[in-house]
Amino acid sequence: EAAGINDAERAVTFLKLLGGTDAAAAAVSDAMVQMRAGNASRAGQTLKKALSGGLIGPALQRLAQKLLIEALLDQADVNEAMAQIRRNPAMEANSYLFLRLARTAAAEQEWGTVLSAAAICRFDTLSTQRQAEFYYLQGWAFFRQKSGTKAAAAFLKSVRSNSYSERAPEALYMRSEERRVGKECRSR
Repeated sequence: EAAGINDAERAVTFLKLLGGTDAAAAAVSDAMVQMRAGNASRAGQTLKKALSGGLIGPALQRLAQKLLIEALLDQADVNEAMAQIRRNPAMEANSYLFLRLARTAAAEQEWGTVLSAAAICRFDTLSTQRQAEFYYLQGWAFFRQKSGTKAAAAFLKSVRSNSYSERAPEALYMRSEERRVGKECRSR
């Protein structure tokens, strides 16, 4: 128990170096502990309160904003996470957050959010494998929104980027198969 308190005190001391009051540093530290414990909802509330307090330096503020977005994504609140990213221009440079947002949005079948994340993300800052994954998710989003040509282009980029998945062409086959069956049914 004493080691835990000692670790918490060290974390607060470190976070204070990023700028802000003792209370703001303690709140961010507490939120980090809550997230580690799997309580993203409570962590998000703590971070929102710390960010609204105004007694937080720019570096600690960026960390708190990133943690808040992570907490929102842990809760699968993709719309609020996207809103937080758009409110904080510094977060737009963090391409990993966009990929995480796209993954979470795809899992929740929020295809519009996947496409919004892809539109804002700077792909050149992602590794080749992460670019391929992003194109793959973008391909599925276009596919689910009945935009076959755009889906094909995104899947092709995915395969060219890193052969992320051999399943991408499968989706194109499924689409053409759906169209074939639809035409067959209409002709009857």
